[in-house]
Amino acid sequence: MLRSRFSSYAAAVVLSAFLLTPSTKAALVAYYPFDIAPGGISPDVAGGNDATLQNGASIVASPAPNGVGGTGSLMLDGTNDQALAIGFKGVTGGTSRTLMAWVNTSTATDDGIMAWGTNATGEKWVVRINDNAGNGPLGALRVEVNGGFQIGNVSLVDGNWHHIAVMLDDDGTPNVNELQFFVDGSRHAIGGNLGTLINTAIGADVSIGNDPITNATRNFPGMIDEVRIHNSTVRTSEITQAFNGKALPIAALSYNATNDTDNNAVWEDEVRLYAVGNRDFNLTGQSRVGVVGNIGLTHAYAFDGSGGITTTVNNPENFANNVTDNSASFELWFKPADLQGQEVLWEWGGATDGTSFTLNGSAIQFAVNDDNASGNVGLSSSLSGVPGHIQVVGVVDLDNDIVQLYVNGELAGGVFFDGIDWAGSDATGLASQFGGAVGGHNGFFGALNGYNNFTGQIAIVRLYTEALNAEEVRALYLENAFIPEPATLSLLLLAGGALARRRRAGA
Repeated sequence: MLRSRFSSYAAAVVLSAFLLTPSTKAALVAYYPFDIAPGGISPDVAGGNDATLQNGASIVASPAPNGVGGTGSLMLDGTNDQALAIGFKGVTGGTSRTLMAWVNTSTATDDGIMAWGTNATGEKWVVRINDNAGNGPLGALRVEVNGGFQIGNVSLVDGNWHHIAVMLDDDGTPNVNELQFFVDGSRHAIGGNLGTLINTAIGADVSIGNDPITNATRNFPGMIDEVRIHNSTVRTSEITQAFNGKALPIAALSYNATNDTDNNAVWEDEVRLYAVGNRDFNLTGQSRVGVVGNIGLTHAYAFDGSGGITTTVNNPENFANNVTDNSASFELWFKPADLQGQEVLWEWGGATDGTSFTLNGSAIQFAVNDDNASGNVGLSSSLSGVPGHIQVVGVVDLDNDIVQLYVNGELAGGVFFDGIDWAGSDATGLASQFGGAVGGHNGFFGALNGYNNFTGQIAIVRLYTEALNAEEVRALYLENAFIPEPATLSLLLLAGGALARRRRAGA
């Protein structure tokens, strides 16, 4: 059943990807939700380029109305404060980019929203509020690059929240007058421009709420929230989703081999909400390899079956507030070397309280144990014929007492779960088991401790401290969906058309 759904769905995904979107994912290189700032540091939950709150900038409990479940926003007094991402140089050169943010101000001055680069012709990148009526409407969105600018045609300075987005598509000679503006989810008309080629310099650090490149007095008076920086274009539907508060869920732990570029034998947790630097995976001989065929994945870690990562620091029972007592979701992107034998993909906890993803031949298994008969459940689905790196998501919903398994964005099954905990004191094993017990051992699938180490590639490992819904899981899949070769694409499209004809014929 999963296979037929995948084939028809994949055809639609592939067609839209080829015809409507860029061929590569718009990588989210920085994302500032501005919900917390421990020690005056506001986390970048996408790229690790945290922002330091300076000169009185603060987080206040007034989030943007459609923020992604956020609890706060960045408050700036318009005098001298900012959030500075020290060491982060933004997107440079003529590289395609997309910037998004929520802004709230009532002052039509030259308020800097975000800025980086160098103050030379074409070499700075400043997003701000327009204060020059000779260039375009006062209070409208403005991007300037020294020597050129583009300005929207509607004032944003009404004391209300507005979602803004700026997108540059590098055509080889990127010019500021080619920028696309979006306000409140829709394409925004242009009220004035002066063309200049864009070649953003590796210069000043990224500033949010100021423009120190041009003039350090260009401070934003008001609130800024949900700042996102992509190093490519995005689908316009993603901008609309961000405006409607339907952006991707935020993980509590996130390991993405595509972003792990420092080659330091450590796979860093990108989020670091629980303890800075304390949740990283130490790599012991695993190599980082290139990935082709998926929209958003460029790299993965290869495991040869001799062993994986086992760690005590990633015992979720020891996280703040013991997250194992709450609903949770687990996302894994992997590519097995084959679909033979029995292997451990990812496990935490043990035989009493524990959860795991394992492979049993061609079947993916998701097991959840909570030390009682009705709390031992499992779900499985065939992976036979599913190409590329595969996304599996396991959901433990303690509010609605269900466990669910998704494969490549599709619900593979659900089962009632009478439990209050999903992991015990045993820690984490990735591509291997930790200690003497695999999470879920002696539960629904019986003995798991005899399973072998995983052989293949793992690209993404994420823990969410919430039960994801079907829409959120699908959105996560589409960020990295597999794109077949053209010949396979034709077969999928034919299969999708044939399926549609059979359905019509049987209607």
